[in-house]
Amino acid sequence: MSFADYSQKAEDHQCMLVLVKQVGPHKSNLFHKIIDRICLVNHTLVPESKRHVWLRFKRVVRLENNAWGDFQAHRRVAGLMCVGKATTEIELASIYANFDTMKDGYKSTLFDSRCFVFGMTAETATESVSGEKPDVVYFPSFEESQTLEDCVNDFACSLFWVLESKRLERLNDRNDKLPLLIAPFERKDMVGIDTETRAFRRRVVGRMRKHLADLSLMAGLVQEAFSHYQVAFEILKNANDWLWMAATIEGMCAASVIMLYPSTLRKVNLPRNSSFTGGMSLKHDHVKINNKASTLPSNGLKEDMSDERQKICYPADDIVEKYKEAIMHYSKYKHAGIVEMEASIKATQVIIMQQKKLEAAEFLQNVVYINLNLSDSEKVERYSALSHLFSEIGFKRKASFFKRVAAMQCVSPNNPSPAWGHCHSMLLETLKGFRITLEPREFMSNKTNGWPDLQQRIMQELVFTARKMGKAEIAIRYMCFILHCLSDHLTTLEKRELAAMLESYTSKVPSPTDSISLDNGLLLPPVPFTKFPSLRSFKLVRLSPHLDPVHILVESPSCKSPVFKSPFIYSPLQSMNRNKKLPPTKVAFKWVAEEMCEVELKFYNPLPFELRVANLGFLAEGVEFDPTPAAIVLPAESGPHLVSIMGTPKKMGTLKITGYTTHVMGVKSNCRLPLIPSIKEPYYEVEVVPSLPRLKVTTSLPKAASTLSLKPETKKVSVASSVSLLEGESLSCQVTLSNTGKAPVETATLELMNLDSVPRDCFTWSEENIETQLPLATGGKLLFTIYIKASGDFLLKSAIQQDEMPETPTVSSYFNSPARSTPNRSVSTAFIEASKPSRIQDKVDSIVKTIEGMLKLTYSGGEGLKDCYYRETNILIKLHKRPSLMITNWTTIPATSPQQFYLVLDFLNGTCNEVHVQYGSNQSMILTHKQSKRIAILLDRFTITQPKPASPVTPKPGCVPVLQEQVKLDVLYAQQLAMLTNITCH
Repeated sequence: MSFADYSQKAEDHQCMLVLVKQVGPHKSNLFHKIIDRICLVNHTLVPESKRHVWLRFKRVVRLENNAWGDFQAHRRVAGLMCVGKATTEIELASIYANFDTMKDGYKSTLFDSRCFVFGMTAETATESVSGEKPDVVYFPSFEESQTLEDCVNDFACSLFWVLESKRLERLNDRNDKLPLLIAPFERKDMVGIDTETRAFRRRVVGRMRKHLADLSLMAGLVQEAFSHYQVAFEILKNANDWLWMAATIEGMCAASVIMLYPSTLRKVNLPRNSSFTGGMSLKHDHVKINNKASTLPSNGLKEDMSDERQKICYPADDIVEKYKEAIMHYSKYKHAGIVEMEASIKATQVIIMQQKKLEAAEFLQNVVYINLNLSDSEKVERYSALSHLFSEIGFKRKASFFKRVAAMQCVSPNNPSPAWGHCHSMLLETLKGFRITLEPREFMSNKTNGWPDLQQRIMQELVFTARKMGKAEIAIRYMCFILHCLSDHLTTLEKRELAAMLESYTSKVPSPTDSISLDNGLLLPPVPFTKFPSLRSFKLVRLSPHLDPVHILVESPSCKSPVFKSPFIYSPLQSMNRNKKLPPTKVAFKWVAEEMCEVELKFYNPLPFELRVANLGFLAEGVEFDPTPAAIVLPAESGPHLVSIMGTPKKMGTLKITGYTTHVMGVKSNCRLPLIPSIKEPYYEVEVVPSLPRLKVTTSLPKAASTLSLKPETKKVSVASSVSLLEGESLSCQVTLSNTGKAPVETATLELMNLDSVPRDCFTWSEENIETQLPLATGGKLLFTIYIKASGDFLLKSAIQQDEMPETPTVSSYFNSPARSTPNRSVSTAFIEASKPSRIQDKVDSIVKTIEGMLKLTYSGGEGLKDCYYRETNILIKLHKRPSLMITNWTTIPATSPQQFYLVLDFLNGTCNEVHVQYGSNQSMILTHKQSKRIAILLDRFTITQPKPASPVTPKPGCVPVLQEQVKLDVLYAQQLAMLTNITCH
């Protein structure tokens, strides 16, 4: 036998072989639809005899194989079906001619034949030149072929009656007139053989009885066929006819399988696509499909199988041993190698049915060692069949091994036209057995993922095959998979070579980021390079504090957000909303539309060579987003490297950051966060508020040396200035606000935050000046002035500690002092002499007081103002107040007139320059650096009206009442003295 049939089963011994051929030109898809409908009718019940007839349809049967019909009857072509389409007389004549040619080729074995012609009725054929033929069935069209299945049933019954007649004919033949049935390769051995010997006569009778058993088996008489096989076996055994004895044993095994595993358990061929029926109801009610085979015990038999059935056939456990015996006899004949191989495959399928996987593997291994002279295409078919059988018994890796061998046969060096596409498809089928899945995430998550060296070899062969096919993008995808998923098992040299090859291919063909569809319908998923470089952290960066949007609910015509109103001071709902925790994927800050935002990534480079990463950007959803690509270069085997990537959200909404993009070695990758083990969250969400103006603040003062502080308001400082003034000196500061954003500034307010620690008139400005310059357009500037005054009380007591000050003489101490007893002394002279000078001048240089003015600028505009979003930036002005003219001591003494008194003051020049002091009525003096002088100013006595006392307030327990009236009275006296003295210095 020249060509093996790897699809045969033991049950096929009871099937009549029907060849289905296409005649005449027509579309192949229409032909497939018709064939699928015909193949559904593979079993029918003959009404008159109540026997079951099985048909086996094949589209290709070699004439060499048909010659083995005498050796085994189920191998001969018993029926011929031709399908064609004809709408004209010429097409009809062509179909007739091809049909007759097909019949002539198989006329030695044909029982009956049919030809189905679509596109023409019987009346139209009668009127044609070719006329109507009795073995041709006509259908007007494919849609009007509802009786096709009935015609196939009738054809099956016709084949049965021919078969039955031949069976009865063989049953009634006389032994002395029987011909010798021979296998095709035995013809040369029959030359010169003695036909009168007893052994020859036994051989003739035994072979004919075996042939009768074959016909009985196909005719549905299984028990009778088994009896004939038994008689034939005994006759052939005595004649030492080992080849036909092996065929007899195989026939008995087939009959036993048919009886032990009834035909109701057999799978019926179904159409490849239900749409092929064209929406018509198929008449296959007689076909019974039973899927209960999976519930059978270990030997595949039903538990209620009667002992009587087991007595007239081989027991289930003996079938395998009988198959071994038959295969052993087949192996004695060189030309019966294909028959031996087919018997091994049939035995394997029986053992699979009995769920004996190890014994099935032994039979399949025997198939491997059968030496046959096969062509490359036949070798591909052989190894593919072995792969399928190994897969059925659960030997996945061995199935993949033989599938790979079949793939290599497609492109063997002896093949003049290698089929690289077929090789590629078969190699893809081996991946499952080698535990390779082309989905990177699934492959890398599997801890026991097979054999790395073997996997690398298969993937390299896929790369080579894709290159030979001219599919560079597919080869690139495979190389990406090897480098990304199998990098831990590659040597340094292999990594370098693979990276160089990848860059070479991607420089010519761009690498797609989506899945690649293959010709067989398989999709190659993308392989993002999440390991090159390796990401360790992914952090969304908050805007600078002075640019952070603040949601302020205010009642304003420009603000459309609702203001929360409640008659209650406290609501538990407010507390719940305030304490509500955000999900881990939601960040606690906001970004602003039309402004640059930032994400920080920490990368490692695990490769042994320098890695260039280009097109580094965001993967964002939910809001229109414009990424700003970046490029970095990472040294070999180094890290961590902190990298910032930027982008601009275009509209408001919830922005969902799902990953980042890279361009490494010419491969574009969309790296999603769920694919990265070091990142816990699958995505990050940030709220994007409408666009807001962005102000750049500058002042005319010099910058402060440092703004380090633990106060929270210093975080929002956008500009810090410093100025040094003498006490009592004033200065004007020019502030410039430049709108660098894309929205106009429609509202701006300035307020002093630290009122408690800053004198009231230290920092002043004009609100009207700011409001008159609004709105401030994009690119515009707003100017206003801040007036800075170093106000103070000029008292040295407030600048240094009290214990460092000398005692200030008073009038009472003067009258009690010894100077009082000295005669002829004036009051002022005596007082001056009584007060001793101190050395406090040495500490004047260290008396510097710093006042920090924190001015908060709140502004908004554009779409952000409508949703009540503002920005707050702080202006820090550090005022270093140095002492100027300081009063170290002061007191009052009586004057000669009771309506007047002397105000005595000790002045100290705390500046580095000479100071000219004017006081009294055109009196003046000059003080040098650290010089101290005393003056007496004659003033008129005055009285201050006592303020009305406020309503008494009962102090709380443990609290000391404050004398507010006394404090107010002191302030009034101080103000009146300042007006009367009128002291100036310059």
